[in-house]
Amino acid sequence: MLGFVGAVTVELTTGKCVLQNVGLTAPLPTVALALTAVVGVLTAFLIFQSGSRD
Repeated sequence: MLGFVGAVTVELTTGKCVLQNVGLTAPLPTVALALTAVVGVLTAFLIFQSGSRD
């Protein structure tokens, strides 16, 4: 989870996606960043849902 947060932080601070930071090019960096945000929100939602069942 810390790696995911670190990757999103690097994306937001540099304006480049993770693939561009390591030398690979992504066709649509905005789409990749949006997808990362959606996956992050979904993951947080699922974590909170699983915690509320107990």
